[in-house]
Order: sequence, then structure tokens, then C-alpha cells
Amino acid sequence: MRFVNINFEQIRQSPMGGWYTAASAQPSWVLKLAALAAAIIVFVPVLLLALAGVLAFAIVFIVGGLVHRAGAALSGLFSARPDDGRRNVRVVRHDS
Repeated sequence: MRFVNINFEQIRQSPMGGWYTAASAQPSWVLKLAALAAAIIVFVPVLLLALAGVLAFAIVFIVGGLVHRAGAALSGLFSARPDDGRRNVRVVRHDS
């Protein structure tokens, strides 16, 4: 593995190193505004994707629950077992 030490003096003096001089000469509010803009650009899409994921999960969960309930209701209509689906118990009916 090779470690590289950054020589900031050389960056400042090189013709392509004007970005460092320009960035270091800016007021702190400009850097804070740039950092805020970068954070918004990164975090807003991540937040929107997370919200879309939660919404998709909720929709799939609700639809799956409704399908399960409909299937249970239909199977209950077609099963005419005298023991109401219980095993090894006696069903006591109070028809009053």
C-alpha cells in the first residue's frame, strides 16, 4: 500500500491549484452555504427513496392482508365441518 502526503504549498503554487486558493479565500458563510447545498442534494433523494420504500411496504402489506382475509373468508364458506375446525375438543353451542 502506498501512502501519499499532500503538499498544499505545491497545490497553491501550481496553475491547476487555483481552486484551493479560491476556496480558502471565501468567507465562511459561502462554504457553509455550499455544504448545505451539497447536503440537500445528497440527503433529499435518499429521504425520498426511503419514503417511497415505506409507502411501497405499506401498500404491499395492506394488499397482502386483504388477499389473506378474502382467502380465509372464501375457505370458511366452503368448509362445512361440524367441529368448526377444532380437533379433539367438543364444541358446546349455546343457542339462546
